Amino acid sequence: MRLNRNTLIILLISLVVIGVASVLLNNPPANTGNATPTAEGFVGRMFPDLALESVNGLRVRDEATSTETAYAQDAEGTWNIAFTTLTTASLTTNLTQTTMDERVANIIALEAPESFITDDLVPFGLDAPAFTVTMTTRDNQTFTLKIGKKNPQNNRYYALLGEDTSKVYLLTGVGKIDPVTQLAATPPIVVPPTPTPVPVLNTQGPVFNTFDAAAMTRFEVRNNTTDEFIIIAKDDAGNWRVEDGTNKEDRLLDASVVTNFLTAFGFTPAVDGIEGADLERLGLSEPAYSLVATNANNQTYSIQVGAEDATGTRYYALVDAYETVAVIEKTGIDVVLLLVSEPPYQPEATPEATAEAEATGEATAEATSDGS
Repeated sequence: MRLNRNTLIILLISLVVIGVASVLLNNPPANTGNATPTAEGFVGRMFPDLALESVNGLRVRDEATSTETAYAQDAEGTWNIAFTTLTTASLTTNLTQTTMDERVANIIALEAPESFITDDLVPFGLDAPAFTVTMTTRDNQTFTLKIGKKNPQNNRYYALLGEDTSKVYLLTGVGKIDPVTQLAATPPIVVPPTPTPVPVLNTQGPVFNTFDAAAMTRFEVRNNTTDEFIIIAKDDAGNWRVEDGTNKEDRLLDASVVTNFLTAFGFTPAVDGIEGADLERLGLSEPAYSLVATNANNQTYSIQVGAEDATGTRYYALVDAYETVAVIEKTGIDVVLLLVSEPPYQPEATPEATAEAEATGEATAEATSDGS
Protein backbone atom coordinates (compact mmCIF):
# COMPACT_ATOMS: atom_id res chain seq x y z
CA MET A 1 0.00 0.00 0.00
CA ARG A 2 1.41 3.41 -0.98
CA LEU A 3 1.13 6.31 1.38
CA ASN A 4 0.24 9.71 -0.02
CA ARG A 5 1.98 12.86 1.08
CA ASN A 6 -0.67 13.91 3.61
CA THR A 7 -0.55 10.51 5.32
CA LEU A 8 3.24 10.74 5.67
CA ILE A 9 2.96 14.21 7.22
CA ILE A 10 0.38 12.97 9.74
CA LEU A 11 2.62 10.04 10.70
CA LEU A 12 5.62 12.32 11.25
CA ILE A 13 3.57 14.69 13.42
CA SER A 14 2.31 11.71 15.48
CA LEU A 15 5.85 10.51 16.13
CA VAL A 16 6.86 13.98 17.33
CA VAL A 17 3.83 14.17 19.65
CA ILE A 18 4.62 10.75 21.12
CA GLY A 19 8.23 11.79 21.77
CA VAL A 20 7.20 15.00 23.50
CA ALA A 21 4.63 13.15 25.61
CA SER A 22 7.29 10.68 26.76
CA VAL A 23 9.55 13.51 27.93
CA LEU A 24 6.67 15.23 29.77
CA LEU A 25 5.63 12.04 31.52
CA ASN A 26 9.11 11.39 32.88
CA ASN A 27 9.87 14.99 33.85
CA PRO A 28 7.76 17.56 35.71
CA PRO A 29 6.40 20.42 33.60
CA ALA A 30 8.59 23.51 33.19
CA ASN A 31 6.44 25.65 35.50
CA THR A 32 7.26 23.49 38.56
CA GLY A 33 10.42 25.46 39.17
CA ASN A 34 13.46 26.98 37.53
CA ALA A 35 14.86 23.64 36.44
CA THR A 36 15.92 23.39 32.82
CA PRO A 37 16.78 19.69 32.48
CA THR A 38 19.29 18.77 29.84
CA ALA A 39 18.76 15.17 28.74
CA GLU A 40 21.81 12.93 28.68
CA GLY A 41 20.15 9.79 27.32
CA PHE A 42 20.57 6.15 28.33
CA VAL A 43 22.84 5.46 31.30
CA GLY A 44 22.49 1.73 32.02
CA ARG A 45 23.43 0.05 35.31
CA MET A 46 24.09 2.44 38.17
CA PHE A 47 26.85 0.22 39.60
CA PRO A 48 28.21 -1.68 36.58
CA ASP A 49 31.41 -2.91 38.27
CA LEU A 50 29.88 -3.89 41.61
CA ALA A 51 29.32 -7.57 42.54
CA LEU A 52 27.16 -8.99 45.32
CA GLU A 53 30.07 -10.79 46.98
CA SER A 54 32.06 -7.56 47.29
CA VAL A 55 29.39 -5.74 49.38
CA ASN A 56 29.63 -6.19 53.15
CA GLY A 57 27.70 -3.20 54.45
CA LEU A 58 24.31 -1.60 53.83
CA ARG A 59 22.74 1.41 55.53
CA VAL A 60 19.20 2.61 54.80
CA ARG A 61 17.85 5.86 56.24
CA ASP A 62 14.31 7.22 56.07
CA GLU A 63 15.05 10.94 56.01
CA ALA A 64 11.48 11.97 56.82
CA THR A 65 11.38 10.08 60.13
CA SER A 66 15.14 9.81 60.82
CA THR A 67 14.64 6.04 61.08
CA GLU A 68 17.84 4.24 60.19
CA THR A 69 19.18 0.70 60.22
CA ALA A 70 22.68 -0.41 59.23
CA TYR A 71 23.54 -3.97 58.26
CA ALA A 72 26.98 -5.57 58.19
CA GLN A 73 28.28 -8.90 56.94
CA ASP A 74 30.73 -10.73 59.17
CA ALA A 75 33.77 -12.75 58.09
CA GLU A 76 31.58 -15.85 57.58
CA GLY A 77 29.26 -13.94 55.26
CA THR A 78 26.36 -13.63 57.72
CA TRP A 79 24.31 -10.44 57.70
CA ASN A 80 23.63 -8.81 61.09
CA ILE A 81 22.18 -5.55 62.36
CA ALA A 82 25.12 -3.27 63.13
CA PHE A 83 23.09 -0.22 64.19
CA THR A 84 19.45 0.79 64.36
CA THR A 85 17.32 3.62 65.71
CA LEU A 86 14.45 1.17 66.21
CA THR A 87 13.56 0.39 69.83
CA THR A 88 11.99 -2.97 68.97
CA ALA A 89 14.84 -4.43 66.92
CA SER A 90 17.62 -6.27 68.73
CA LEU A 91 21.19 -6.11 67.47
CA THR A 92 21.49 -9.82 68.24
CA THR A 93 18.39 -10.74 66.25
CA ASN A 94 18.88 -13.28 63.47
CA LEU A 95 18.18 -11.98 59.95
CA THR A 96 16.85 -13.83 56.95
CA GLN A 97 20.06 -14.11 54.94
CA THR A 98 18.45 -14.74 51.56
CA THR A 99 16.31 -11.62 51.96
CA MET A 100 19.37 -9.49 52.73
CA ASP A 101 21.20 -10.86 49.68
CA GLU A 102 18.16 -10.15 47.52
CA ARG A 103 17.93 -6.55 48.74
CA VAL A 104 21.60 -5.86 48.06
CA ALA A 105 21.30 -7.51 44.65
CA ASN A 106 18.32 -5.23 43.93
CA ILE A 107 20.49 -2.15 44.44
CA ILE A 108 23.42 -3.46 42.46
CA ALA A 109 21.15 -4.28 39.51
CA LEU A 110 19.45 -0.87 39.37
CA GLU A 111 19.35 0.75 35.93
CA ALA A 112 18.72 4.29 34.79
CA PRO A 113 17.48 4.44 31.19
CA GLU A 114 17.57 8.23 31.39
CA SER A 115 19.41 11.02 33.17
CA PHE A 116 19.52 14.79 32.90
CA ILE A 117 21.36 17.80 34.26
CA THR A 118 19.42 20.33 36.32
CA ASP A 119 20.08 23.15 38.78
CA ASP A 120 16.74 22.78 40.59
CA LEU A 121 16.17 19.58 42.57
CA VAL A 122 12.86 20.58 44.15
CA PRO A 123 10.50 19.23 41.44
CA PHE A 124 12.14 15.81 41.77
CA GLY A 125 12.06 15.57 45.58
CA LEU A 126 15.84 15.62 45.71
CA ASP A 127 16.36 18.86 47.58
CA ALA A 128 15.40 16.74 50.62
CA PRO A 129 15.59 13.09 49.50
CA ALA A 130 13.11 10.60 50.97
CA PHE A 131 15.71 7.86 51.48
CA THR A 132 19.48 7.51 51.54
CA VAL A 133 20.94 4.10 50.72
CA THR A 134 24.67 3.50 51.30
CA MET A 135 26.66 0.40 50.40
CA THR A 136 30.21 -0.34 51.52
CA THR A 137 32.56 -2.92 50.05
CA ARG A 138 35.28 -5.16 51.40
CA ASP A 139 37.92 -2.88 49.88
CA ASN A 140 36.44 0.15 51.72
CA GLN A 141 34.61 1.76 48.82
CA THR A 142 31.34 3.58 49.49
CA PHE A 143 28.40 3.96 47.12
CA THR A 144 25.50 6.27 48.02
CA LEU A 145 22.13 6.62 46.37
CA LYS A 146 19.67 9.37 47.33
CA ILE A 147 16.10 8.61 46.33
CA GLY A 148 13.48 11.29 45.68
CA LYS A 149 10.00 11.30 44.20
CA LYS A 150 8.47 9.00 41.61
CA ASN A 151 7.87 10.29 38.11
CA PRO A 152 4.27 11.13 37.04
CA GLN A 153 3.78 7.60 35.74
CA ASN A 154 4.87 6.13 39.12
CA ASN A 155 7.16 3.67 37.37
CA ARG A 156 10.52 5.33 38.03
CA TYR A 157 12.30 7.09 40.89
CA TYR A 158 14.36 10.26 40.61
CA ALA A 159 17.73 9.75 42.29
CA LEU A 160 21.17 11.26 42.89
CA LEU A 161 24.37 9.26 42.86
CA GLY A 162 27.05 9.99 45.47
CA GLU A 163 27.64 13.66 46.20
CA ASP A 164 26.74 14.86 42.70
CA THR A 165 23.69 17.12 42.96
CA SER A 166 23.54 18.20 39.33
CA LYS A 167 22.77 14.96 37.50
CA VAL A 168 19.39 13.34 38.16
CA TYR A 169 18.83 9.69 37.27
CA LEU A 170 15.47 8.06 36.53
CA LEU A 171 15.66 4.61 38.10
CA THR A 172 13.56 1.71 36.86
CA GLY A 173 12.51 -1.18 39.08
CA VAL A 174 10.18 0.50 41.59
CA GLY A 175 9.27 -2.99 42.81
CA LYS A 176 12.93 -3.60 43.66
CA ILE A 177 13.61 -0.21 45.24
CA ASP A 178 10.64 -0.16 47.65
CA PRO A 179 11.73 -3.35 49.52
CA VAL A 180 15.18 -1.81 49.96
CA THR A 181 13.84 1.43 51.47
CA GLN A 182 11.70 -0.64 53.87
CA LEU A 183 14.91 -1.99 55.43
CA ALA A 184 15.21 1.29 57.37
CA ALA A 185 12.25 0.42 59.59
CA THR A 186 11.62 -3.27 58.91
CA PRO A 187 14.64 -5.56 59.28
CA PRO A 188 14.03 -9.05 57.83
CA ILE A 189 14.07 -10.73 61.25
CA VAL A 190 13.82 -14.50 61.42
CA VAL A 191 10.57 -15.39 63.19
CA PRO A 192 10.97 -18.55 65.28
CA PRO A 193 9.00 -21.51 63.96
CA THR A 194 5.57 -22.08 65.41
CA PRO A 195 4.89 -25.82 65.44
CA THR A 196 1.70 -27.46 66.61
CA PRO A 197 1.02 -26.31 70.18
CA VAL A 198 1.77 -28.75 72.98
CA PRO A 199 -1.59 -29.68 74.58
CA VAL A 200 -0.21 -30.12 78.11
CA LEU A 201 0.91 -26.49 78.16
CA ASN A 202 -2.48 -25.15 77.03
CA THR A 203 -0.64 -23.07 74.44
CA GLN A 204 -3.81 -21.85 72.76
CA GLY A 205 -5.57 -20.56 75.85
CA PRO A 206 -4.61 -19.85 79.48
CA VAL A 207 -1.06 -21.07 80.17
CA PHE A 208 -2.15 -22.94 83.30
CA ASN A 209 -4.52 -25.87 83.07
CA THR A 210 -6.06 -24.95 86.43
CA PHE A 211 -5.76 -21.73 88.40
CA ASP A 212 -7.89 -20.30 91.22
CA ALA A 213 -7.04 -16.70 92.05
CA ALA A 214 -8.99 -16.89 95.31
CA ALA A 215 -6.89 -19.84 96.52
CA MET A 216 -3.57 -18.00 96.21
CA THR A 217 -1.82 -16.94 99.41
CA ARG A 218 1.46 -15.50 98.11
CA PHE A 219 2.61 -13.72 94.96
CA GLU A 220 6.12 -12.64 93.97
CA VAL A 221 7.11 -10.43 91.03
CA ARG A 222 10.78 -9.72 90.22
CA ASN A 223 12.45 -7.51 87.65
CA ASN A 224 15.65 -9.49 87.12
CA THR A 225 17.25 -6.65 85.17
CA THR A 226 16.97 -4.02 87.91
CA ASP A 227 16.69 -6.43 90.89
CA GLU A 228 13.48 -4.69 91.97
CA PHE A 229 10.84 -6.99 93.45
CA ILE A 230 7.71 -7.24 95.54
CA ILE A 231 6.28 -10.12 97.59
CA ILE A 232 2.69 -9.93 98.77
CA ALA A 233 1.02 -12.49 101.05
CA LYS A 234 -2.14 -13.10 103.05
CA ASP A 235 -1.80 -12.57 106.80
CA ASP A 236 -3.48 -14.68 109.49
CA ALA A 237 -6.67 -12.68 109.09
CA GLY A 238 -6.75 -13.40 105.33
CA ASN A 239 -5.80 -9.84 104.34
CA TRP A 240 -3.31 -9.16 101.54
CA ARG A 241 -0.32 -7.07 102.57
CA VAL A 242 3.26 -6.43 101.45
CA GLU A 243 5.58 -9.05 102.92
CA ASP A 244 8.79 -7.75 101.35
CA GLY A 245 10.02 -5.69 98.44
CA THR A 246 12.25 -2.95 97.12
CA ASN A 247 11.41 0.25 99.02
CA LYS A 248 7.95 -1.10 99.87
CA GLU A 249 5.90 -0.40 102.99
CA ASP A 250 4.35 -3.23 105.04
CA ARG A 251 0.75 -2.15 104.60
CA LEU A 252 -2.60 -3.65 103.75
CA LEU A 253 -3.48 -3.99 100.08
CA ASP A 254 -6.78 -3.62 98.26
CA ALA A 255 -7.93 -7.25 98.03
CA SER A 256 -10.09 -6.73 94.94
CA VAL A 257 -7.21 -5.20 92.99
CA VAL A 258 -4.87 -8.02 94.09
CA THR A 259 -7.44 -10.52 92.80
CA ASN A 260 -7.45 -8.71 89.46
CA PHE A 261 -3.66 -8.94 89.27
CA LEU A 262 -3.74 -12.66 90.09
CA THR A 263 -6.47 -13.29 87.54
CA ALA A 264 -4.48 -11.49 84.83
CA PHE A 265 -1.47 -13.64 85.76
CA GLY A 266 -3.24 -16.99 86.08
CA PHE A 267 -5.24 -16.64 82.89
CA THR A 268 -2.43 -15.24 80.74
CA PRO A 269 -3.31 -16.33 77.18
CA ALA A 270 -0.75 -18.19 75.07
CA VAL A 271 -1.00 -18.36 71.30
CA ASP A 272 1.68 -20.93 70.56
CA GLY A 273 4.42 -23.21 71.85
CA ILE A 274 7.94 -23.72 70.51
CA GLU A 275 9.82 -26.97 71.06
CA GLY A 276 13.61 -26.99 71.26
CA ALA A 277 13.95 -23.21 71.02
CA ASP A 278 17.23 -21.34 71.51
CA LEU A 279 16.56 -19.88 74.97
CA GLU A 280 19.33 -17.29 74.77
CA ARG A 281 18.00 -15.87 71.52
CA LEU A 282 14.52 -15.61 73.02
CA GLY A 283 15.79 -13.89 76.19
CA LEU A 284 15.05 -16.90 78.37
CA SER A 285 18.53 -18.01 79.41
CA GLU A 286 18.34 -15.01 81.76
CA PRO A 287 14.64 -14.04 81.91
CA ALA A 288 13.77 -10.38 82.33
CA TYR A 289 10.97 -11.04 84.82
CA SER A 290 9.96 -13.83 87.20
CA LEU A 291 6.40 -14.19 88.46
CA VAL A 292 5.39 -16.89 90.99
CA ALA A 293 2.01 -17.43 92.66
CA THR A 294 1.58 -19.93 95.52
CA ASN A 295 -1.65 -21.38 96.92
CA ALA A 296 -2.54 -22.67 100.39
CA ASN A 297 -1.26 -26.15 99.45
CA ASN A 298 2.15 -24.69 98.50
CA GLN A 299 1.52 -25.43 94.84
CA THR A 300 3.33 -22.89 92.69
CA TYR A 301 2.49 -21.35 89.33
CA SER A 302 5.43 -19.59 87.64
CA ILE A 303 6.08 -17.65 84.46
CA GLN A 304 9.59 -16.63 83.39
CA VAL A 305 9.32 -13.76 80.89
CA GLY A 306 11.87 -13.32 78.09
CA ALA A 307 12.11 -11.11 75.01
CA GLU A 308 9.32 -9.65 72.92
CA ASP A 309 8.54 -11.35 69.64
CA ALA A 310 8.93 -9.60 66.27
CA THR A 311 5.43 -8.08 66.49
CA GLY A 312 6.13 -6.39 69.84
CA THR A 313 2.79 -7.63 71.18
CA ARG A 314 3.88 -10.93 72.74
CA TYR A 315 6.52 -12.34 75.07
CA TYR A 316 8.45 -15.57 74.93
CA ALA A 317 8.04 -17.32 78.28
CA LEU A 318 8.74 -20.46 80.26
CA VAL A 319 5.79 -21.78 82.24
CA ASP A 320 6.43 -23.82 85.38
CA ALA A 321 8.93 -26.60 84.59
CA TYR A 322 7.96 -27.07 80.94
CA GLU A 323 10.80 -26.90 78.43
CA THR A 324 8.42 -25.80 75.70
CA VAL A 325 8.58 -22.05 75.16
CA ALA A 326 5.17 -20.40 75.31
CA VAL A 327 4.36 -17.37 73.17
CA ILE A 328 2.11 -15.29 75.43
CA GLU A 329 0.20 -12.06 75.01
CA LYS A 330 1.90 -9.03 76.61
CA THR A 331 -1.19 -7.22 77.84
CA GLY A 332 -1.94 -9.19 81.01
CA ILE A 333 1.73 -9.58 81.97
CA ASP A 334 2.41 -5.85 81.57
CA VAL A 335 -0.50 -5.15 83.94
CA VAL A 336 0.88 -7.56 86.54
CA LEU A 337 4.34 -6.00 86.33
CA LEU A 338 2.83 -2.77 87.67
CA LEU A 339 2.79 -4.47 91.09
CA VAL A 340 6.53 -3.79 91.42
CA SER A 341 6.17 -0.05 91.01
CA GLU A 342 2.57 0.57 92.07
CA PRO A 343 1.34 -1.75 94.86
CA PRO A 344 -2.42 -1.34 95.35
CA TYR A 345 -2.26 -0.10 98.95
CA GLN A 346 -5.44 0.50 100.84
CA PRO A 347 -5.81 4.24 101.45
CA GLU A 348 -4.81 5.20 104.97
CA ALA A 349 -7.39 7.03 107.04
CA THR A 350 -6.50 10.66 107.70
CA PRO A 351 -6.64 12.01 111.32
CA GLU A 352 -9.67 14.12 110.37
CA ALA A 353 -11.48 11.11 108.94
CA THR A 354 -10.67 9.05 112.05
CA ALA A 355 -11.95 11.80 114.38
CA GLU A 356 -15.12 12.17 112.32
CA ALA A 357 -15.72 8.40 112.40
CA GLU A 358 -15.26 8.36 116.17
CA ALA A 359 -17.64 11.29 116.62
CA THR A 360 -20.21 9.58 114.42
CA GLY A 361 -19.88 6.41 116.47
CA GLU A 362 -20.36 8.29 119.73
CA ALA A 363 -23.39 10.13 118.37
CA THR A 364 -24.91 6.87 117.21
CA ALA A 365 -24.31 5.30 120.61
CA GLU A 366 -25.97 8.27 122.40
CA ALA A 367 -28.94 8.17 120.08
CA THR A 368 -29.36 4.46 120.69
CA SER A 369 -29.12 4.97 124.46
CA ASP A 370 -31.72 7.80 124.42
CA GLY A 371 -34.01 5.73 122.28
CA SER A 372 -33.88 2.84 124.61
